[in-house]
Order: sequence, then structure tokens, then C-alpha cells
Amino acid sequence: RAPGRFERPFPLSARSASPPMAGDLADVSDSGSDEGEEVDFKSERRISDKPAELSRRIARTGTRSDDEAHLAAYVKQRALADGSRSVVLGGLKKNRFCCVLDSADLQGILDGMQYLELGPGNELMRQGERGNHFFIVESGSLDMLVNGAVVDQMGPGDSTGGIALLYRTTRTATIIAKEKSGVWAVKGCAFQKALRDHAKRNFAANMEFLDRINLFDGLAPQRKQLLGKLALLTEVYEAGKVVLRRDLPPSAVYAVKSGRLFFRAKDGSKLSSLQPG
Repeated sequence: RAPGRFERPFPLSARSASPPMAGDLADVSDSGSDEGEEVDFKSERRISDKPAELSRRIARTGTRSDDEAHLAAYVKQRALADGSRSVVLGGLKKNRFCCVLDSADLQGILDGMQYLELGPGNELMRQGERGNHFFIVESGSLDMLVNGAVVDQMGPGDSTGGIALLYRTTRTATIIAKEKSGVWAVKGCAFQKALRDHAKRNFAANMEFLDRINLFDGLAPQRKQLLGKLALLTEVYEAGKVVLRRDLPPSAVYAVKSGRLFFRAKDGSKLSSLQPG
């Protein structure tokens, strides 16, 4: 079944970004697909390739805030060898933000990776706090909790952390290791740069897509170009995956690039649907 692609102009406020929700869930249907375009972002900061850089940088902050200082205790000196590289690369390729990146963009993320080793009960991230890293699990098992309840488990090849980095929001879940676990972390600016560089190469296609969305008809050409350069992000969802939930605040405006999105009521019945554009 073909994935759906949804463009998200993410810097808009959550209050002004609510889609026309008719039911509890917004799901991806199993019809239609074409190629989608990417994102662009703002800031760019240099990422050191020195193995100890993450530990030193986090330790300097001394707080559990944007730089996630608690991660310093988990940093281990380890190279991204062939076996680990295969797991991490596989995780990137199945991540809904990174699956459309080419080899050069993915390499930029891999070059910034640092290894973390968590013991049972160690916390990788905490819901409601700000974050500045993207993570991919190499080994072990971790629980994902939302509002204190376990909602999912993470294992090798699973990734997390992109939402907070891309949409300037706090962490949407708490992640705690169930057992000894190995996790690779990359600084948010390296993650954002890979997506930004990809977007620059697809600017013309981004603008063509924006021109099809009535919501942006009132924007001056310069502002629409700025939106295409800085704020357009593609997410890819497999058929049947939940895109939005009524009980969770949206972090962006969604527009369908390809495929079909439908709204589902509490009883599971399908209500209205959204088509490309």
C-alpha cells in the first residue's frame, strides 16, 4: 500500500494550525502516491566530529533544558562501525522525516552521531521538556510513555526526537530504558541541516505545491517564497497510520501532497476525507 505525503509549514502556531477535524483521528488511506518534497529550516551551527564533543557541550549547560545535559552521563567513546552503521542507516531510512533524503544528506547526519549507553531505568528524554537531539536505537529496549502510561516500545532501528527539533515544541513523550540499551544521538542542528539542504534542491517543486493551496493565496510572492525555503516539510506515512489525534494539539498545518487522508469518528467510522492540495 502506497504511503501518503503531507506538507507541513511548521512554524505557524498550534492555535492557528488546527485542521478541519471532524472526528477523533486523521488517518492515511491506502490510495495514491507520488514524489514529495522537503523542508527548510533556519539556523545552522557547526557540528564537531570529535567523539567527546557531545559530552563536553552538554556538560557545559548544567541543566535539563535545550541541551539535555543529563545525556552527558550516558556518552561512550565509540566509532560508528559497520554493524552499528547498518542499524542507524536503516533507522534513518524508515524515519518519516528522513526517508526521502539522499545519501549525501544522510551522511551529514551520520557524521554527527555520538553513542549513548543507558542502563535499566535511565531516562533518554522527558515529556514536556525541550530537546536538542535526534536518536536512533542500536540495541536494547526502551519504553515510550505519554502522560505516565506506556504507549509503545522502542528497539533496534527505531528513532525518536524529530518532532521537537522540527516544530519547536517540547518532547511529546518520555523514553526510559527497560534494559541496557545503546542509542546513537545527533545534535539537532545537524539533523535540521540535512533536511534544509534537501529542501534547497527542491525549491521549485515546493513553490509549485504551495501555489496549489488556497490557504496561501493571500500571501505576497516574497512571503510565499520564504515559506517554501524555510518552512515546508514532507512527512511520509504508510497506509493506516494516524497523522493527527483530536486529543493531542497539532504542531503544524497539514496539506496533502499525495495519497488521501480521512477523518474517523470515535466509533471507527470514516467521515470526510482530504485529497491532494
